Amino acid sequence: MKPAAIYSPEPAKGWLPWGALAPILAIVLVAVPTVGASFYLESLQLVDAKGNPTGIVGLFAFLLLPFGLLGLVVLAWVRFVEQRRLQRLVCFAGAGRSLSWLVI
Repeated sequence: MKPAAIYSPEPAKGWLPWGALAPILAIVLVAVPTVGASFYLESLQLVDAKGNPTGIVGLFAFLLLPFGLLGLVVLAWVRFVEQRRLQRLVCFAGAGRSLSWLVI
């Protein structure tokens, strides 16, 4: 197996946060979509007051909506704040541009 670089050598063109600001940004970037999705799911009565999903549709929405929003937030951060091309994300750099790393 030949070693391959999974990160792009291209530097970010946009703003990169300071090291001390990274934990705060991480909490905000995770908490905002998660809390927003929780309120939305609760208004649709797909989760109960404790945040537990109600039924199979609630479970599906509980898994899809918060994690989907987190993925969109990460993609938006990479694209608009760091100003990187989406092709330069992890595992899309180099010759093997595939999702083969997902296969176990």
